[in-house]
Amino acid sequence: SGRKAVVVRKNERKQIFRRIHEDPAKTGYYYESLAYPKADKHMEPFHVQFEVKKKEDLVSLTHKGEEFIYVLDGQLEFNYEGETISLAPGDSLYFDSGTPHAFRAVGKKNALAIDVIYASE
Repeated sequence: SGRKAVVVRKNERKQIFRRIHEDPAKTGYYYESLAYPKADKHMEPFHVQFEVKKKEDLVSLTHKGEEFIYVLDGQLEFNYEGETISLAPGDSLYFDSGTPHAFRAVGKKNALAIDVIYASE
């Protein structure tokens, strides 16, 4: 729709299959779109759940653009260019998503984050 402002209520989020990502069962990333009613947008905001995974089970992804992550709950590990970065609730991360990257929750529970993807043309 051509609306300039859209609201997505908590109970209206849509779990979606991200086109750029693999099967969620393989990656352990479950995305809920936070702006699906808005057409022609430059950013794609998601509420994401990351499963606890073993390091050897990580799936690296690449896609055009940039990505911003804000951790809400749990411990999230980010693997990028041979580096491992630990993220806790309240931590944020901004990166070039054209470089292979992978996330996993570590510890006892899944991690939750807001993930905003900007897909450059």
